Amino acid sequence: MKYLKTAIILFSFLLISCQSTLDCINEIEPYIRDKNLSDGLFMQPYEDFVEVSIANAGDENFYIHKTTIEGNFPPGLTSSFIDRKVIFRGTPSLNGTYNFNVTVVMSSNDTSSNDDGLCGNTASKSFQIKIHQ
Repeated sequence: MKYLKTAIILFSFLLISCQSTLDCINEIEPYIRDKNLSDGLFMQPYEDFVEVSIANAGDENFYIHKTTIEGNFPPGLTSSFIDRKVIFRGTPSLNGTYNFNVTVVMSSNDTSSNDDGLCGNTASKSFQIKIHQ
């Protein structure tokens, strides 16, 4: 009887986490495309973007739910995420070379899928913007 209870619990766990496991095997994960961001001019409007995709996801069941910018980001610029693009815009208020990381976190509309962090639900990439006089 003890083994039967253990087997039932294990089988239930496998059924619940099956979709997450399949997502892992299929390597469904976010990807930030490589890009050299354009240089900006001091006190002149600036806008550029990097594209984000979700590899091996054949439907809209997956989405990017969080983006962060870490590091040395140009003062006067802001970032936003629209239509799978991280957009940088604003008016740079200080000359210099700015190196920063963009990180995106993917989620699923599937409520049985859990965010265990083991299957590559996060992507990060380094970028640089130079602001000239």
